[in-house]
Amino acid sequence: MAFLLLLVMLTACAASPQDLSGKMFVFPEETSTANVRLTTSVPNFSAATVCLRSITDLSRNHALFSLSTSSADNAFLIFKTATSDVINLYIQNIWTGFGGQDYKLNAWQSICSTWDSESGLVQLWLDGKPSIMKFLGGSEITNPIAILGQEQDSHGGGFNTMQSFVGMMCDVHMWNYVLSPCEIKRYVDDLNFTPGNLINWRALEYTSMGRVLIENKQTPCCMPTKTKSLNMATMSWRLTADSANNGESADRETDRGTRGWVLNFGNDAVGQDSVISLNRRMRAHDVIRLPEHFL
Repeated sequence: MAFLLLLVMLTACAASPQDLSGKMFVFPEETSTANVRLTTSVPNFSAATVCLRSITDLSRNHALFSLSTSSADNAFLIFKTATSDVINLYIQNIWTGFGGQDYKLNAWQSICSTWDSESGLVQLWLDGKPSIMKFLGGSEITNPIAILGQEQDSHGGGFNTMQSFVGMMCDVHMWNYVLSPCEIKRYVDDLNFTPGNLINWRALEYTSMGRVLIENKQTPCCMPTKTKSLNMATMSWRLTADSANNGESADRETDRGTRGWVLNFGNDAVGQDSVISLNRRMRAHDVIRLPEHFL
């Protein structure tokens, strides 16, 4: 009785949503068994976007995201081929290849795929760069099984070692609609994006089998900030007061830069619109140093 109770508790723990923010799945070896099975929040949908981040050194075929149904083992499959610049997308066993993809080894990359049954169109986004749209058709997906780490050749199984994923994966999200380009960019930049409503990395329902580890995401160590000197006398600029200065403004010929002014650089100055705060009086020949993200 005690053993049965423990088994029930472990099963419930595995099925309860887990916030994996700051974590990643590690698939450390080629295998025909290790996988992570994801639970979608609803059993039926007619459109989808899948986004994930991954890193691998595999140059052979491997699955990035595999979703099957009882009638289609490749109901929604993102599959990296052995051809270096081609990623295939399958919808209900119909597939198309997207060429010219800058798929790098040993580098984290963000991959998103979209599909809409109404138009039949699919599209691939690699690191925020869109492919052309292609037609695959498709109809409503029902009662799916979503798998990471393996490619399904049957509903929930049929795994092949030579199609397994080896590497790390994180931030897996799935929506039941096609994300806009701006929403995909927010995901790629890891900004304030809306998490998936079918699969949500921040509340992930999953079970794992075999040697699949959960580790902290690896982030680069802090590096010294690069700076660049800009001479105030040779660039186009405009001082704009903040709310503390009653919305006043001053142009380049004026030396009214006082505490609380904000300096707005236009495209001719730093290549993008940028804003920094000035905490001292500025004169025409003053030089300021900008952090790298303003350059």
